[in-house]
Amino acid sequence: MKKIFILLSLSLGACNILDQQSPNDVADDLVITSEEGANASLIGLYNTLQSRDYYGGYYQLIADLYSDIGVDGGFDNVALDEISTLYVTPSNIIIENTWLSVYNTIATANAIITRVDDVTDPDFTTDEKAHIRGQALAIRALAHFDLLRMFGEHFDINSNYGIPVVTTVQTANDVVARSSVQDTYDAILNDLDEASAAILADDRTKSFINTMSVEALRARVLLHAGRSEDAAAAASLVIDDGSYSLLNQDEFNSIYSSPYLSDESIFELTFNVQNRSAFNAATFSRTNALRTEVLFLAESNMAEFF
Repeated sequence: MKKIFILLSLSLGACNILDQQSPNDVADDLVITSEEGANASLIGLYNTLQSRDYYGGYYQLIADLYSDIGVDGGFDNVALDEISTLYVTPSNIIIENTWLSVYNTIATANAIITRVDDVTDPDFTTDEKAHIRGQALAIRALAHFDLLRMFGEHFDINSNYGIPVVTTVQTANDVVARSSVQDTYDAILNDLDEASAAILADDRTKSFINTMSVEALRARVLLHAGRSEDAAAAASLVIDDGSYSLLNQDEFNSIYSSPYLSDESIFELTFNVQNRSAFNAATFSRTNALRTEVLFLAESNMAEFF
């Protein structure tokens, strides 16, 4: 009883400390209320793309693992084994985390798209707001396209099995029905149309979305949708822009070394020491590491193929 009494006393005495506003809990009406806040939110949006479960590693790696070019190290990792053996169950945590990570990107994009035009900061111009909104639209399109390619029947334009297309800020209880493949493609291309019109036309910064990276993405979306001529037209806009060029054979390895953002790069996420990708940890074994197994491996026949 004495122990229980002491614990209760400590708890009651600490109430004035525990009942504080969390630094990570921002009220909805205080999100994106200034130019500085809008720019910070945009950086946060790009950061969501760099998640371990998205472009930071697993989105690409599990696609390879599910194909005939990758195998898993396994080591009693059931979730990895399921993907490698093409027998994925609904409880697979890797697949779940990837799904949630991509929709987190969409949720962040929706918050920016919904709120940036309402910022009343007098120094925040209409063009600057449009430029931020356009980048968010393009990233939302990219995320929906990535979800469609991994979780939808993207190869069949007549299929009902697209993905849930989320274009509004959601609450915890909202449920978005699955769209058809055609409707999913339409939503993606509509976002790219809006993005192209909103983004500043003279910007060619490769570490951020610009009008040419929008056209490059449009070309890829159209190609997957079976619209080859339209895809070629969009790709030609990027080629004819003159901002990018193919590297020759002697220079090609520079794509994988520092500095990044090569002449071939159209859009590239920038990782650094503070903001690392998970590729190294998931694919490279150090002999002096505590555990040396590798999660994702190239299939042994790949060496022969190349």
